[in-house]
Amino acid sequence: MSILTDTPVRTGGRTLAKPPSIFVTGARLPEVRWAALALALFLIAWPLQLAGAPEWLWWSIYLACYAAGGWEPAWAGIQALREKSLDVDLLMIVAAIAAASIGQVFDGALLIVIFATSGPWRL
Repeated sequence: MSILTDTPVRTGGRTLAKPPSIFVTGARLPEVRWAALALALFLIAWPLQLAGAPEWLWWSIYLACYAAGGWEPAWAGIQALREKSLDVDLLMIVAAIAAASIGQVFDGALLIVIFATSGPWRL
């Protein structure tokens, strides 16, 4: 640290560049934006479900969460099927759709959100 400023100084008198914000960097990645949208939709639908809002309303929001967070893994799963292989993307989508098909749309949406938010870091 320099005595006159709070800016870190390297030997030789050069100041260090401020690292970019994780939010700014993350917002540039489409995967992060889709995951954030899926999380936001989930966090809207969940309290509506708990508050006893009409079922069609929170189901619709959960399904939008499925679409926002699940379209990229679904596409990757379809590509894996074309190559005649199984991967985690395909298994996650099948599990989420199966959960919705038995009426457990909350559980499927939670799975989508967890998977979508872990996605950018799995690359």
